[in-house]
Amino acid sequence: ATRRTVFESGAILSYLAQKSGRFNPSTPDEQIETLQWLFFQVGHIGPMMGQLWYFKVFAPEKIPLAIDRYEREAVRLFGVLNERLRDRDYLIGDYGIADYAVGGPLSCDPATTSRLASIRTRLNPFSEAEQCQLINWGYAVCDAALRKHVDPAIPRPAGFPYPASGV
Repeated sequence: ATRRTVFESGAILSYLAQKSGRFNPSTPDEQIETLQWLFFQVGHIGPMMGQLWYFKVFAPEKIPLAIDRYEREAVRLFGVLNERLRDRDYLIGDYGIADYAVGGPLSCDPATTSRLASIRTRLNPFSEAEQCQLINWGYAVCDAALRKHVDPAIPRPAGFPYPASGV
């Protein structure tokens, strides 16, 4: 067996899905669509959330122009996700690497994370309907947590959160 080093989050997820045969659709069209959403995270959500948190929370000097720019971009990106998830439970077909990738940069505050850690796991699995609701709820919680740090004058995406999810 050849040893391989894989770096960069999107490449690692794609490699693992390929090697395991899991979390990646089987049709070529859905595989391309998965890569599109994976790259959307790698090229947009991840970098923009990182910049927003740096300028909004960690920067020693608060620069209003930078904060405003990244807040607006974060809201725009959430709008794109909201529109995509409006009538579906996952970005492409079943839960896959694109959904997994998007979740990381949309992290929640520690109190919410602790509460989420107390819920059932794969040892005591959720029904499919419960999983769909939790994933949509997770996006809504992350959006709410982000909005705690975002200018309230920026409007929410239309129809948020996802009405069909029951959240």
